Amino acid sequence: VTLVAEHVDGAKTFGETRISQSQNPIKMVRLLPENCLPTDDSLEAIAGADVIILGPGSLYTSVLPNLVIKNIPEALERSPALKIYICNVMTQAGETDHYKASDHLRAIHKHTKKKIIDYCIVNTGEVPKRFLRKYQEQNSEPVIADINRIMDEGVKVIAEDVVSTQDYVRHNSAKIAKKIVDLIVEIKDKGSVFV
Repeated sequence: VTLVAEHVDGAKTFGETRISQSQNPIKMVRLLPENCLPTDDSLEAIAGADVIILGPGSLYTSVLPNLVIKNIPEALERSPALKIYICNVMTQAGETDHYKASDHLRAIHKHTKKKIIDYCIVNTGEVPKRFLRKYQEQNSEPVIADINRIMDEGVKVIAEDVVSTQDYVRHNSAKIAKKIVDLIVEIKDKGSVFV
């Protein structure tokens, strides 16, 4: 399959690498051929999952390509699994320029036309200035955790300092894992099913 980005100005870019190198704002992504189907194994895995985690990763070239496959959004919507989206810490030049966390969710909802996310993990930790300067040179900035707008999308928010700044600005994988495990335990302790 080939990933196609349709840009705000009507232009189209073909292929993940070219899309990620483009500086043209993206309106939608889709796959060619459009009738590609998921494997039965993937649909069974979604149906039988306890937890489904989306992200972190490039919104338009890593996360959304998996969600625009025919029947995947419906399978995710039907799944009783707890569905968690881990929002990126930094924007990605050319893909998510000036995006806030709610913009990421709106893009997912727009592409899937389904409610497929229960919780969104967003970073509220500060990025040190020395990293900000470095990322600004690459037209990247911290993703703003606009919590109220996320909740307006019908998604619960886990807002924490989950940033790691050793060599690059990334998620702290240990903190993310702990947040996810804590959430699962909390929901199970309440006797809730993952819906």
